[in-house]
Amino acid sequence: MTTGFNTSFSYHKWTLSTALRASFGNYVYDNVSSNFGVRSNIMSPAGVINNASVDFLNTGFTNNSNTFLSDYYVKNASFLKMDNVALSYNAGKIFKNRNTTLRVTANCQNVFVVSQYKGIDPELTDGIDYKLYPRPRTYTLGLNVGF
Repeated sequence: MTTGFNTSFSYHKWTLSTALRASFGNYVYDNVSSNFGVRSNIMSPAGVINNASVDFLNTGFTNNSNTFLSDYYVKNASFLKMDNVALSYNAGKIFKNRNTTLRVTANCQNVFVVSQYKGIDPELTDGIDYKLYPRPRTYTLGLNVGF
């Protein structure tokens, strides 16, 4: 189930608006943890110890075939995201004899994600967490001058 909510509040010359999305019953295969949770992947061919996930001691998987046949790494990836929040101030006319107006806006995208999923992002297009570049948090400041 996917839901969305957006709203806008105004008080005098200030306006606060936000957009949220949620997904419930969303499941992801955590391929990153599965690759680092197998005992055979701990030692590199050069004899150096590689990184291991926290599940390394819990699973007991000794090779990749056991990992791929198990649903251990299918994780609940339900989430609530605030995609956008904006705060604006409408200064109105800035000159008495002219119709020039000013509006100042501050905006933030990708504000937060609430999820029990431990990977980078619970929202994936193919359902497999692997080779994902994290979404950046973006701040924008805007001036709107009307004539």
